Parts: sequence; structure tokens; C-alpha cells
Amino acid sequence: MDEQKRESYLSRSAVVIEQVQQCIASGLEGVSTEELEYFLNVLIRMNEAVKTGNMPPSERRYRELTGLIMDHWPWDNPIVNSITGLEEMYCNL
Repeated sequence: MDEQKRESYLSRSAVVIEQVQQCIASGLEGVSTEELEYFLNVLIRMNEAVKTGNMPPSERRYRELTGLIMDHWPWDNPIVNSITGLEEMYCNL
């Protein structure tokens, strides 16, 4: 894995995880707390996989959160771009 891409991902991941934690604390219209907590757990697992280098092969990385967002979330919240962009980075590592 390219070290620069890895560091960029980890830096961005920390920001997105913080954003999701803030959404859990304050609420996000149209999204349940349970769903936000699920997203947070997935993002933390992705982050740990990148930190440890224990990622699935690229063909087994997919955009689960992006699919859920497309199906259920309001698109006018900036957290949408943060999560989908981070997931895109993860899949391209």
C-alpha cells in the first residue's frame, strides 16, 4: 500500500469519524441514531484495517455505506460527501 495514500486516508478518516460522532450527539434529520452508530462502527473498522494493513483484497472492498446513503439519507447534508468520499478512498487503497 502506498504510504502517502495510507496517511491521507487515516487523516481524513479521523475527521469523518469525528463528524459522525457529532451527528450522533446532535442528531441528523432523516437518519436514526442506530444507523449513525452502525456507520461509525464500520468507519472505525475500516480505519483499523488500514492502520494494521489487514485490509481485504481490493476486489472484496465495496461501498456498503454509499449504498445505504443512496437508499435512505437526505443528500443535502455535508456528511454525505464526507462518508462517500472516505469510502471511495478506502476502496482505492
